[in-house]
Amino acid sequence: MKLRWKYVFIVNLFTVLAMSVFFIIDDRKARDDAETSQVTNLVIGANIHKVAELVGRSMQDIIDLSQLPENLEKRIQEELVLLRDKKELPDVIEIHITDQTGTILGSLTGGEVGNRVNINDEIRNAVAQGEIHISGLAKYHDEYTTAVIVPYTAEAAVINNKGIELQPGLIQILFSASNVVKMINAMRLRHLLYVLAVSFALVILIIISTVSMVDRPLRGLIKFIVRAKEGNFDALPPVSYSSNEIGRLAYELDRMLREIRTAHEQRIAALGTLASGVAHEIKNPLNLLGLEVLNLKELLSSDKIKPEEVNEAREYADKITSQIARLSKITEQFIQLTRPSKLDIRQVDLDLLVDGVITEFMLTLDKTNIKVITNYCKQLQDVQVDPGKIRQALFNIIQNSIQAIHRWGKIYVNTNRVKSATGDKATIEIRDTGMGIPEYIQGRIFDAYFTTRESEGGTGLGLTITHQIIDAHNGRIEMKSKEGMGTSFTITLPI
Repeated sequence: MKLRWKYVFIVNLFTVLAMSVFFIIDDRKARDDAETSQVTNLVIGANIHKVAELVGRSMQDIIDLSQLPENLEKRIQEELVLLRDKKELPDVIEIHITDQTGTILGSLTGGEVGNRVNINDEIRNAVAQGEIHISGLAKYHDEYTTAVIVPYTAEAAVINNKGIELQPGLIQILFSASNVVKMINAMRLRHLLYVLAVSFALVILIIISTVSMVDRPLRGLIKFIVRAKEGNFDALPPVSYSSNEIGRLAYELDRMLREIRTAHEQRIAALGTLASGVAHEIKNPLNLLGLEVLNLKELLSSDKIKPEEVNEAREYADKITSQIARLSKITEQFIQLTRPSKLDIRQVDLDLLVDGVITEFMLTLDKTNIKVITNYCKQLQDVQVDPGKIRQALFNIIQNSIQAIHRWGKIYVNTNRVKSATGDKATIEIRDTGMGIPEYIQGRIFDAYFTTRESEGGTGLGLTITHQIIDAHNGRIEMKSKEGMGTSFTITLPI
């Protein structure tokens, strides 16, 4: 499973688990609260009905709308205060006694007399039919209350000595809702604490998952890279080669560092081979030079030099000159091998360049009865190369082919223009019918100072320099060979 999907799955799993735990705990507590609230509501409801009936009876007995307003207000307040003092009005904050228009005739605290109670027609009609109306929470002087409205009837006046007219009125009783508010606030606080606890637990789980799945493996890889940078290639990556992105990164990193280590070891070995080859190549000419100088010194030490000794001295001088030339060539090749190539890029006709190199070998080809069969594509007039470097590379390959054939053979030279995703390419194939290269040494033919013709004066630098030249042109050289059937070299160059 990919890391991002695994990470998303685990985070969502933790989220679902956290929400499930939150639901279970909150549901259990909510049921407990519901049971407690039901009992509390029953008690409060019973208390509301009891107080409403008590106040309603009291007001019907004492209210006479024919009285003067100030006397009526005083009498109402006295009666309500008396009920309060008798502890018969538990949790009651205020009581408003109104007439049929909603105008307050009297109250428990003596305030707001003459004001109108804000009651809509729907509530007024319901109460007029004898119902008790209980409203929800509302603020009254910065305190939450529950309002209960009940009807009452009162004596209005004596009309023509024929009887008493009864008029309806309203009683608004405001009960303290502090316990309800406290319960609601407690529930809100509990929910907040539950959310914070679940969120905190969820964050901790996500952090643990992130550290386990991402942070710790990456920190381990960073330490591994730092150790590799310091030259310690033996340590293994601290994470397994799992199928996620970090596992693949560890695998690729391990593979890359192993390749770097192998390449480093190969460079060290190549450096040793290079140093050994240079020492060997220089040592032989120096030894020969030393012998020739001693012979010449011995020859010239006599008082009289015979004519034949003069000729012998000339031979020694020629040998010395030859060895000096050999040393000069070795030095030049070594410098060319170790110094980056500076290319003099020009537009050339590659077919003509190849044909010119073949012409340089015509004398040798005639002596060895080797035929060169060419097949030029004649579409390579716009190739951008360093003609001198490419000539040298082709010269080395053709020279190797001639040496591999010795006598009576063929060399096939083909050029072509091919298309690729990165643009047109020029290819040069040089194939001979020589003795071929044994398979066990094919991987070393481009190594510096590796040669199978050391006794014939080979330095082992020709193909190394050729490979270096082709690389400098951003090209590619490939070799295929089968012992006893010949060898082919294919050079690919960008156009």
